[in-house]
Amino acid sequence: MSTEEDLAEAFAQAFLDACHEGELREAKEVIASGRLAAKNLEEGLDLATARASAKVYADIVTALFDAGAHITEDAVESLPGENGQQPSVVRQYLDHGMDPNAKQEYYP
Repeated sequence: MSTEEDLAEAFAQAFLDACHEGELREAKEVIASGRLAAKNLEEGLDLATARASAKVYADIVTALFDAGAHITEDAVESLPGENGQQPSVVRQYLDHGMDPNAKQEYYP
């Protein structure tokens, strides 16, 4: 792996850590850089959704949807949350195209 690839991987991992730890400011800064791949946004959405019973994670979910993250099967599986879920997060999923009647195989 080249140094450039190593740096890109480390950058993406720092973003995912911020999503997992609820570090809204850091997550927004990385999103604003435009250096993330779509798969990074989607993985961040999965991580933040799982913990979105706390408001800061719900804010990260909002930032990820605003940045263009797509709903994936993993994110839908995280929707019940580790400790419950905020209704605003469920609403965001619905607003971004989640079909409450679809089977999970519907999501790419």
